[in-house]
Amino acid sequence: MKKLILFLIISATTLTTNANSNCFGSENLYTCTDPKTGNSHQISKLGNTTQVNSYNSRTGTTWSQNTQTYGNQSYTTGRDQHGNSWQHNTNQIGNSQYYNGNDSKGNSYSGNCNPYTGCSTTKFGQ
Repeated sequence: MKKLILFLIISATTLTTNANSNCFGSENLYTCTDPKTGNSHQISKLGNTTQVNSYNSRTGTTWSQNTQTYGNQSYTTGRDQHGNSWQHNTNQIGNSQYYNGNDSKGNSYSGNCNPYTGCSTTKFGQ
């Protein structure tokens, strides 16, 4: 779950280049590859929508996500490498972020993060 949330946070903002990845393309359409893992991500931004399509050259697996942002709220849907769908919603209020969604196994969760107490998540249907 922590990996999913971390990936969503990174994806909802701007992907940054680090020593292990190579990105090329324009500001609104670019591809990042990580030779260390074999992962490649094609990112397309249009207005308030960011689409990420990912592929692993070593395993042949694919996965994707689509994020729409309206003000302080983001709505993300995706498919994991097995074709299972998931969704994650966030709402930023002041220094706190509130989130909820369903993971790719159909389990729901909700939680919040703030700079004073950190993050907490409640999982349902485990």
